[in-house]
Amino acid sequence: MNKQANTPADKPRMTSRRTRLVATSLGVSALLAIGGVAWASGLNYSAGNAAAPEARPDSTAGAPAH
Repeated sequence: MNKQANTPADKPRMTSRRTRLVATSLGVSALLAIGGVAWASGLNYSAGNAAAPEARPDSTAGAPAH
C-alpha cells in the first residue's frame, strides 16, 4: 500500500492570533461573570440575614405627617 502524500487539508491548522484573542476574551468574560454572580449572591445573602435598623425614638423617620 502506498501512503498518500499530505495535502493541505491534512495539515493541522495553526490557530491565528485573532482566534486565540477571542477565545481568551470569552474565557475571561465568563470567569468575570461567574465571579460577579457569586459576589452578588453573597451580598444578597448577607443583606437578607441582617436585621433592619430600628428608628430611634427621637427621629422623625416613619412619623405620620400632621
